[in-house]
Amino acid sequence: MSAMTNGSNRGFGTQPVEDAVVAAPGHDDAMPPDLLDLLEKTILARGAADFSAFLAACAAQGIDNNRIVDHFIPAAARTAGVQWCEDGLSFVDVTVAVARLQGLLHRLSPGDDSPFDICASAVLLVAPEGTDHTLGAEVLAEQLRRHGIYVRRVLQATPDIVVHELRRDPLDAVFVSAGQGAPLEKIRRLVQAARTVGPNGPCVVIGGGVLEDNPDITELTGADIATSDMAAALKACGIAIPAKDRPRAAARA
Repeated sequence: MSAMTNGSNRGFGTQPVEDAVVAAPGHDDAMPPDLLDLLEKTILARGAADFSAFLAACAAQGIDNNRIVDHFIPAAARTAGVQWCEDGLSFVDVTVAVARLQGLLHRLSPGDDSPFDICASAVLLVAPEGTDHTLGAEVLAEQLRRHGIYVRRVLQATPDIVVHELRRDPLDAVFVSAGQGAPLEKIRRLVQAARTVGPNGPCVVIGGGVLEDNPDITELTGADIATSDMAAALKACGIAIPAKDRPRAAARA
């Protein structure tokens, strides 16, 4: 996912974005600075947040909802996290800002009742129990569904929940989304839980800000791969990205 590292060891760390597993592809020109600034001002505004000016400006410049989800929302969350780490914003300010970005994400994302392909691959996306902010994981879930992949989310996951979900329905991969400073022991236990379903269990991927400080995280946790690249994660798990005209996948109940 998008990286935001500044060495802070505060409890909240950089979780607004760093809980995400992998980053969206894109280019530096994907976000005109004036539009990003407008979004950041909107999420930090006093009173109700009105995204109409931002969305109208994006439409005028030909920026679609996918670009907003993939680029603008994570970047605005990064900025809020940096300001918190530099004492420019309070924890409450950042929490409100991230909640507003989550609201925008839900506004721009198709509902789970949209058409889907029953033959699509399936991923269990988890954030460890105790994760404060899960915006990044929610962005990733939307990106995966957009590519025709089923996603089952558990945003406060324990080992028992992981085992339950994997025994309930065969899944192709487990993506563990962990922010910078996330306890490695919690992640290791989630990975171990995924291994208990048998020798042919799902591929386990770790991503997010936790990778910044733990380059050897696969050895420490037993995961198959650690990456912040969605395509690389899917390839490592043997999951093909469906053709562009394949229907968007819904969440499995």
